[in-house]
Amino acid sequence: MNCKLYSPLCVLLVGLSLPLGVAAQSDGNDVSLGDLARSYRKSQGAPARTLIDNDNLLQVMDEVQARKLAGGLLFSFDSSGKSFQVSSPDGTCSLSFSAQATS
Repeated sequence: MNCKLYSPLCVLLVGLSLPLGVAAQSDGNDVSLGDLARSYRKSQGAPARTLIDNDNLLQVMDEVQARKLAGGLLFSFDSSGKSFQVSSPDGTCSLSFSAQATS
């Protein structure tokens, strides 16, 4: 008797909750995601690209050096995973040219 009482009640609850789910799926704003992305991209404009040439090479190298010195520590494990290492990342860049070079 318990089953006969609960099954119409369950069907009634499911029937009443379906329109709520359908109403939650409809949206009054019909702008597609692609159109929204295109309009956002147009409003941003083209990003300014940094061009490195002979005139600003020293300035760029100084900025890189300042960022390197302001950088934090590098935390890493060895390949076996048993040793923990802390180091400061360091990198150098050497630009040279010689017209006497042979190939």
